[in-house]
Amino acid sequence: MELSQFTGTFNQAKLEAYHGVCYLQLGRPADAVPALTRALDGLDPALRKHRCTALADLATGLIQLQEVEEGCERASQSLTLATELRHAVSIDRIRKLRRQLRPWHRSPAVRQLTEQLAAVA
Repeated sequence: MELSQFTGTFNQAKLEAYHGVCYLQLGRPADAVPALTRALDGLDPALRKHRCTALADLATGLIQLQEVEEGCERASQSLTLATELRHAVSIDRIRKLRRQLRPWHRSPAVRQLTEQLAAVA
């Protein structure tokens, strides 16, 4: 048996996603956002769990850059996928991300994400 049967294929899109998350961990959201955007552009739509994670990471980077509306949109997309996949880890990730949005709690985008999270609970 090939190892790829167990781990899936590794490609440029997944590498870009790893670059993006590393940039986030280094506190470099301005570098993370383009890498994660490229990752999402290249990810096979069938890889829904990877898309869910990349969307959550992209939302994090956007919010760190204070691009709240777009960050909430990406978080909402991630949450939708996580809910469909019943992936509790990703749902919790969006809950934690929501806490970073406290300064913008009156924003319609933040309120909408908050309502979406409440509906998941």
